[in-house]
Amino acid sequence: RLVPRSEILYAQAHGDFVRIVTAEGRYLLRSTLSEIESRWRPFGFVRVHRGYVANLNRAVELTPLLGGTAELLLAGERTVPVARRHVAELRRRLSV
Repeated sequence: RLVPRSEILYAQAHGDFVRIVTAEGRYLLRSTLSEIESRWRPFGFVRVHRGYVANLNRAVELTPLLGGTAELLLAGERTVPVARRHVAELRRRLSV
């Protein structure tokens, strides 16, 4: 199945695969998250957690949580965790 990159909300590590999540569904891709991150970086995708790469073009809100972590709200009410080490860079990229 071909999914336009602009429709992808995030990619999640899932064993030996990467789960691609869109508003319409979830798909498995035989790849690594590191490979997805490097190939899709020019299109607005960024690593936000060791297990997640998010499409910042679909980001709605960044919510700080206790302990310095955060949660990124994406279109379609989907959320992904943001690790402490990625919060500052993500704030800068989203101009928050």
